[in-house]
Amino acid sequence: MVEGISEQSSRPSPWYKTSCVFTSCLLIVLGVAVLLGWYLNIPFLIQVFPSFSPMQANTALGFLLTGAGLFAMSRECLKGSIISGIALIILGTLTLSQYLFNINLGIDEILVEQSFIMQNVSHVGRMAPNSALAFILTGASLLTLSIGSLCGRGMLGCWFLSGSILIIGTVSVAGYLSGAETAYGWAGYTEMAIHTALGFVVAGVGLLLQLWTMHVAGKGSISENIGNDTPLQEISARPFGMRRNIGFSVILVMMLALLIVGSISVREIYIMELEQERENLAALVQVWGGIVESQVDPGQKDNSNYLALARARAVNQVMKANLKLSEIGKSGELLLATKNGDSIEFISSLRGGHVMGIPLGAQPAEYMKQVLLGQTGAMIGEDYRGVEVIAAYRPLPKLGMGLVAKVDLSEIRRPYIRAVFLAISVGIVVILLCAIALVMKLDPVFKRLERNREQQSILNRMMRIGMEDISLKDKIDRCLEDILSVSWIDLKQQGIIFLANEKNRELHMVAHRNIAPELLQTCARMPYGKCLCGRSAQSCKLLFSSNSHTDERHETCASKCELPHAHYVVPIQAGKKLLGVLTVYLEEGHREMEAEKTFLSSLASALGGIIERAQAEEALRLSEERYALAALGSNDGLWDWNLKNDEIYFSPRGMAMLGYGVNEGTSTFKECRSRVHKGDRESITSAIKQYLASSGGYFKKEYRILHKDGSYRWILMRGVSIWDESGKPHRFAGSFTDITRRKKEGLEMRKLSSALHQTADTVVITDTDGLIEYVNPAFERITGYRPDEAIGHTPGSLIKSGEQPPEFYKGLWDVLKRGEIFQGTFINRCKDGRLFYEQKTITPIKNNRGKVTCYLSTGKDVTELRRTEDILERFGRILDSTAHEIYLFDASDLHFVQVNRGALDNTGYSKDELMKMTPLNLKPEFSAEQFDKVVKPLRQHNDVKQVIFETTHQRKDDSTYPVEVRIQLSYAETPALFVAIIQDITERKQTEKELRNLLKENRHLGQRMITMQEDERRHLAHELHDELGQAMSALKIDAGFIRESTLADNPAVAAAAVDIEQAVEETVGKIRKLTHELRPATLDHLGLVDALREKVDEWCTAYKNMKCFFSSDGELAGLPEVINITLYRTLQESLTNISRHSGASMVDIHLERLGNKVNFLITDNGKGMDISEKSEGIGLLGIRERVSALGGELEVNSKPDGGVAISVSLPFSEDYGESES
Repeated sequence: MVEGISEQSSRPSPWYKTSCVFTSCLLIVLGVAVLLGWYLNIPFLIQVFPSFSPMQANTALGFLLTGAGLFAMSRECLKGSIISGIALIILGTLTLSQYLFNINLGIDEILVEQSFIMQNVSHVGRMAPNSALAFILTGASLLTLSIGSLCGRGMLGCWFLSGSILIIGTVSVAGYLSGAETAYGWAGYTEMAIHTALGFVVAGVGLLLQLWTMHVAGKGSISENIGNDTPLQEISARPFGMRRNIGFSVILVMMLALLIVGSISVREIYIMELEQERENLAALVQVWGGIVESQVDPGQKDNSNYLALARARAVNQVMKANLKLSEIGKSGELLLATKNGDSIEFISSLRGGHVMGIPLGAQPAEYMKQVLLGQTGAMIGEDYRGVEVIAAYRPLPKLGMGLVAKVDLSEIRRPYIRAVFLAISVGIVVILLCAIALVMKLDPVFKRLERNREQQSILNRMMRIGMEDISLKDKIDRCLEDILSVSWIDLKQQGIIFLANEKNRELHMVAHRNIAPELLQTCARMPYGKCLCGRSAQSCKLLFSSNSHTDERHETCASKCELPHAHYVVPIQAGKKLLGVLTVYLEEGHREMEAEKTFLSSLASALGGIIERAQAEEALRLSEERYALAALGSNDGLWDWNLKNDEIYFSPRGMAMLGYGVNEGTSTFKECRSRVHKGDRESITSAIKQYLASSGGYFKKEYRILHKDGSYRWILMRGVSIWDESGKPHRFAGSFTDITRRKKEGLEMRKLSSALHQTADTVVITDTDGLIEYVNPAFERITGYRPDEAIGHTPGSLIKSGEQPPEFYKGLWDVLKRGEIFQGTFINRCKDGRLFYEQKTITPIKNNRGKVTCYLSTGKDVTELRRTEDILERFGRILDSTAHEIYLFDASDLHFVQVNRGALDNTGYSKDELMKMTPLNLKPEFSAEQFDKVVKPLRQHNDVKQVIFETTHQRKDDSTYPVEVRIQLSYAETPALFVAIIQDITERKQTEKELRNLLKENRHLGQRMITMQEDERRHLAHELHDELGQAMSALKIDAGFIRESTLADNPAVAAAAVDIEQAVEETVGKIRKLTHELRPATLDHLGLVDALREKVDEWCTAYKNMKCFFSSDGELAGLPEVINITLYRTLQESLTNISRHSGASMVDIHLERLGNKVNFLITDNGKGMDISEKSEGIGLLGIRERVSALGGELEVNSKPDGGVAISVSLPFSEDYGESES
């Protein structure tokens, strides 16, 4: 990390990650606790208080998925979070669709079949609709965080979803606190539980924390945008803007929740107030109605004069009532109404006794119409003024009138409207104050973090530029552009980068931005010590100038700058070596700041690393080019002997001279000495020792050395030694030339004629003009041209195909004219028009004076070889690209001879390291004897093509991983090779482990289920035997007593008592049979084998036309109870099916134990069935469920008229007892 740049600015702090994990764990614990409450019947885990709503099992499952998704995301396991998100969306959507379309999809009772808590629940097992909506939002938020873009719209969507979840939870919690049921219960459906609401609050906070964490870590912002065209200022600002958004979102969510709950509470109070007002008006109407009617004499009902007088008194009472209506409000009013033809006439307590009227069919004053129809009640509607009122009314039948009391709704609403406006105003003020405080408090911190983040981003960008394969000038130019993009320094978007020339002690301008043309010409070359840039280069110190016009150090460029400006001039160094100077322009009057100097020094240091690396790469490239040209121009082999470690390097050409490949170019002196001919071995050893013991000079020696093909070659060895400071040689290097031809020239001249005629390669001799003088028989065989047809012509006129460019032949003659040997592959054409590839060597033959007299050309038809090479090359690329590891190693010493790219990637070794290793190095605890035992079948049996086994491999970093190994032995190569294909099976092993754990868990759950069923059966059997059986016995005794006591006096009663005794006796028998079927006592007292035998005997007694055979083998005592129960129930169901459906005459039952497995076979000779067409019945399905629950296997074999064979195999282990308990 560069000094001055905070590393912490690019990743979240540890407490923040811990908070994300903590919220996910809280949700998982909440879900598991409620599920346990349902399964273990623990009410307080499901329902916090008896009056509160319970959390449904599906809701608990949703929290479990939410917690798992958040935890997977915190561990960067996107696959797990995506799966959780999809599952939550499916769960919420299915539940919400049930409410919307009034359907039942059967998902509510999957986890819990029967609900024992129905407080505030509209549908058994179904979560609240607001919970379903929150889970849909949670799943969408998880998916957006996992696979969406966290910039722009994606970020806004995540924030909106998470905030919505938080609002739903907070509103529900506040509803519980304030008693507003509407906040957590929608439309009379199932209400959200209090701990459900708290869970959604935690989920919303967790999602916001995860969103913040991912932005601070750079995902979706910095790390994904470095290298594209996004401006650095925009990239670096995103995480900090996100911090502000998170802070504002928390405040906004809380205030919105409070406002929503407050509004709901006000609405609830307003409804209560309306109801109270309705009751008050109804009571007032009843009181005043009674007062008015009490003044009417019932006896004068038919007296019209008296009735008119009574009505006048009633009007007078109404007018007096106006003085007493202040208790129901300022707008309180009493009305007396009567029907007059097609209109309604009425007198108001507020209108001074004036009679008013409205048409009978008018919509306003509906309450007058109702009261005149004899109705009593209260309602909300418009009055005769068109004003909305709440009115209570009752008829006055004695007077033929109706009494109405009403008050304006506006008077009731007014205080609540004021309260709502006041709450909204206070909320807005609080939000503004919190936002202002948050910005004022955190803005300096955000600016500092933003600056550090921008610094680190630019340095990372420069490092990436330094690693790109572009020219040094392009790298410097792009780095300058990034430097000038710094937003927190007052830069003018002007700058220069110079490279230093130590030889001439001057600076060369290589990159610039927005510099005046006249200044570019002046500053193109800047001597050390001149101007501010030269002074910085001379002193190797950072220099600052606040004004270029007034600073005397700007003697070169001050007058040519268009406007005055400030300067930072920073030396670019690598260690103590000056590489250049960085100059940036600032606004005039800018003050020098320590943070800016530190950052610019860091940028200069990074530039120094880029420049130094680029210059080193350029020097290395030039050096490699010179070495390659020198080696290519020389036809000799090169050697280099390191005397300290006794390692001798041979060039590829040298190894080719001796018949070896490129990878065999390293050896030791002892190995080389062993290849020297015995007659020359002592002389060459003595000569080398004598030379190395001398004071130096030039070494030269001829000797014979063994070629790879087994022949000896004459070698001319030349070299010099390199001496260290102590005067001892530490390196000995030189060249060697094959002089075998010169040594054996006489012999080869005698053999030349025979060799030319017998060789399979073409031999052509031409004069200096290229005309053919001689061709051997192989030429005629390959090309089809006879010697008389070829001699006197040029090879090009006969076999040239035109497939190769003219430059190829020009290069050929250039080499030959220089008197050098030409080697190359020609594409020639036969006499019959066929093309063929020919590997040809053309050698100029010189006389003693070095003049070329002719050319000797030897060629080999390599057409098939080229085709084979192309095929092998394609095959090699395919093998190298596979992800599996492929090894080829010697069958004798086991050393690797070839590996593919997959082996290098998986093990971490380089190819050179693996070439020195054996398979035993990848498996240290695997001895040679063990390996020989594994591959022994391949060595001894020709019919064994490969061996397959699993083991573990060890990487270079000592980590291990499981692999599947397939080894084959190939005798097609000499020596024989083993071919090993190795597959990394880490994921397969993990999957197998998880599958085993799931199977074990399912088996334990099945055992527990069977045990619980049998316990319930045992309980029912005891209840039937102890209580119902005793009651039946008592009833039988009473019936006998009645029979004895009434036998003489009432024979009919005695006969009825006899019938009762017989019925009781039959009932007792059925109870005993049912008790035995529910829980056979013999299974508890006699053991499995005797219980089964008793059951078989009982069944045979009942079905005498069937022969039954029962046998058992092995130690069957002490088996787990769940095994005994399952086997007994299997026998019960099987015998029942046989008696009902099979029509069999013989049943064979066999039970045996083999180790930790019990096998149970039941066969009959009945009519059988076609198991491919007939589905299993209830009994067979019950057997299969029991067997599967214990991890066993059930096999049913049958065919028509072939009987049925039911085979049950049950495994068991020591942990059966634990699972049952």
